Amino acid sequence: MIFTLPAGWTKVERDRLTIYVAPDAKDGDSTAIVLWPAGVLLGDFAEAFKEHRLDARGGMDLLRAGEVKQTRTAAGDEALSVQEVLQDKAGHKSLRDYLAVRRGSQMEVCMYVADTIEGFTAHAKDADAFMASLRFPGATTQPTTRKAR
Repeated sequence: MIFTLPAGWTKVERDRLTIYVAPDAKDGDSTAIVLWPAGVLLGDFAEAFKEHRLDARGGMDLLRAGEVKQTRTAAGDEALSVQEVLQDKAGHKSLRDYLAVRRGSQMEVCMYVADTIEGFTAHAKDADAFMASLRFPGATTQPTTRKAR
């Protein structure tokens, strides 16, 4: 995955995830772009995308979800996107904008996430520019595998 990182965002590596944290985050608001390692796609792309989002929720409850949108990247790869609002048991929310791209038998997923609508809105232009800059050259798979159930 090749992209242009917005100015001032800080890179963090955690549990095989690459996370770019927005500058000037305020207390109680973590705004970030999360990249998962590319993986081999087994089965249906839409089902694998759904399973990926279910896994990413952890113990959070889904409050709202938009309609999954199907598009194509500039290179012609199939892409799916959706927005979700989650909430944990303590009432903390998580606003998420997911993008998944399928290139042959490879699936790549990224997510723009914020804990508050203010954080989500404040960095939306940066996140949109980041998503628009994404390029998915060549299939370089890693051992992560997503299989639709």
